[in-house]
Amino acid sequence: MILKSLYLHDFMKYQTLSLPDLPTQGVVGIVGENESGKSTILEAVTFALYGRTLKVTQAEIVRLIHWKSQELEVRLDFYIGESLYRVVRAADRHGNRRASLYRLTDLAEELLVQGAEDCDRELQALLRISFEIFSQSFYLGQKELRMLHEDRASSVEILEQMTGLDRLQKAKQKNIGVYSSAAVQNR
Repeated sequence: MILKSLYLHDFMKYQTLSLPDLPTQGVVGIVGENESGKSTILEAVTFALYGRTLKVTQAEIVRLIHWKSQELEVRLDFYIGESLYRVVRAADRHGNRRASLYRLTDLAEELLVQGAEDCDRELQALLRISFEIFSQSFYLGQKELRMLHEDRASSVEILEQMTGLDRLQKAKQKNIGVYSSAAVQNR
């Protein structure tokens, strides 16, 4: 997945934030002073993709709404392969949630699914990564780097899950469809 753009309206500390042209190659870093909104941007991406964040569960979404507002909206455009998608999520102080997922082309915006639960299912199928793994791979600050360094066993497990190596290792243990390069060359 490659992020293309992010728009926030009344999300946490931001009344409005628009990041219309994120770089699609290389590494993107978010830097700034403490309390400048770096983590809020990550929370917004997570909310767009999963309908929740590290800081709040789905039942606590109202905590994400800017204190001066009654409703929030997050819009995220992202690539999976060559396909461009847009997810739009909104929530209000009454606990109502809305979500829509679109496929974007040069000519149109095609609605794929609507409704929070349908969007959650479709996004899970597209992303193929659980919230738990995503949150451990996406949020990485200085204190988290130190924790990963100190707890190498869990960080190795997370990386293996993210890359699919855990499935390959399980298949190899069962001798299912995994061949060493030497075995393949000798055939």
